[in-house]
Amino acid sequence: NRDIDRMMKFVYTESRIESDGELTVRNPLCCTLGDKDWPVIMECVNKTQLFKKDVTEEEIKDLLLGTLKEPLTANNLKGICYLFEALSVGTFITGQWQTPLAKSESIKSGKSEKFVTTTNLSTTLSRLKSENPMPFQTDINLLVDHLTGKSDSKTQ
Repeated sequence: NRDIDRMMKFVYTESRIESDGELTVRNPLCCTLGDKDWPVIMECVNKTQLFKKDVTEEEIKDLLLGTLKEPLTANNLKGICYLFEALSVGTFITGQWQTPLAKSESIKSGKSEKFVTTTNLSTTLSRLKSENPMPFQTDINLLVDHLTGKSDSKTQ
């Protein structure tokens, strides 16, 4: 009966698991990407200078799985929002990515050194959609096309 209760809790709380009284969230972005994808994403993120420093494959993986230990500082929040929105449209992460990303405190604002909030992400994404295309969008679109091509080949 306790196992059923734990399973029900797991199912209805989006991958939250309770162990010894401690609640942990696993993969809050519902990321479906794998080990072969991290280097490609890392290359795109570094090429488009989304963060103040070049990121490693491990940092990309941890960012997308919600397990990043040290926050990254944004250099281009519009680009970061565009990347996450493109990954959600490609169904590589949840469409509801803004809240879990903000709650993970994985990204600090490049201007204030405060953690980005759901409001920051939402406002930035709205502004981005009303502006002319930005240079980083081409690289991110190519990345998602590449990832989508990989996922399409798995199903064929």
